[in-house]
Amino acid sequence: MHWRDAAVDVAAIATAACAVLVTSAFFLRPSWLPVPGRNGAFEQAETPVSNWQDLLGSGFRIGPKTAALTLIEFGDFQCPFCRKYALTLDSVRTEHPEDFAIVFHNFPLSYHELAYTLAKAGVCAARQGRFEAYYDAAYRHQLDRPTLTPVDIGLAAGMPDTASYRACVRDTTPVPAIDRDIARARAIGAGGTPTIIVDGMRYARNPSASDLEAMVREHVRSQAHR
Repeated sequence: MHWRDAAVDVAAIATAACAVLVTSAFFLRPSWLPVPGRNGAFEQAETPVSNWQDLLGSGFRIGPKTAALTLIEFGDFQCPFCRKYALTLDSVRTEHPEDFAIVFHNFPLSYHELAYTLAKAGVCAARQGRFEAYYDAAYRHQLDRPTLTPVDIGLAAGMPDTASYRACVRDTTPVPAIDRDIARARAIGAGGTPTIIVDGMRYARNPSASDLEAMVREHVRSQAHR
């Protein structure tokens, strides 16, 4: 092979390797690095939320009030990304049942035709003390619709008073608590679901299970040294 041909081959290989490295660095970057925004510019992975402690005090709690780490979720029960992220959260809940909790706020997206009704069903379940069971059932059975209706999903969560639950879900009156959550989501700049807030920071790219477990361990250590 002529040396010029060899040089061209080396250059081509180097260029291809560089492209692979750049692509890998983008997709495998740590969660704390900036992520690309809608306009191509990079936005911070964490954005401070000024009223985050108010959000902790409202919404629907899943897990103990004494948990070392409490995550705030704005979610949509019809959103497939929320269903996938619920699996992540469930793994952390399973590993740290006493030290990890979720405070859920409804953010039903307007283009999901059943989202508001599913949110309302969750409020109805909460009135019977069954929100956690509903949360799990709603995501577990998300792919079972339209076979299962929002009423069916709630009944699968074990409502004590099924008659009042059915009537509650079928009531067409808007729910002020859901409308307040939608306004809160918009106020903090939530552009989609799930929107996750931890320690007052809204994440552009949601923390992985390992990220959250590291946060839980750090909070447990911090509490132990107080």
